[in-house]
Amino acid sequence: MLHRGSRSTETALACFAAVRTAGMVVFNGEQRPLPISPSDQFIRRDITAVGSWFYHFSEFPQMLNLYRNGLRLLDLVSHRFPFKDADSAYNQFSSRQSGKVLLTYR
Repeated sequence: MLHRGSRSTETALACFAAVRTAGMVVFNGEQRPLPISPSDQFIRRDITAVGSWFYHFSEFPQMLNLYRNGLRLLDLVSHRFPFKDADSAYNQFSSRQSGKVLLTYR
């Protein structure tokens, strides 16, 4: 998670420079506005950027401990849908008859 301050914009932009061509940049939580160039940060390098609003850093040690003690993360995923079927994926998840529902891009 990026901390607010003068360096957070610089750090967030560095994510685009650090990721490989055709890679993905993931932002979690609130972010400051960024001066982003679609051509430079996305199009010319085929970069994907996604974001998620919720995650609290205080949960990380417990999550890491679960993983280190054998929690099989992929077992939490009960359904996978191609991105074009996002409506069906949302309906499946909101029905409360599933575990994690993932959208796949390729």
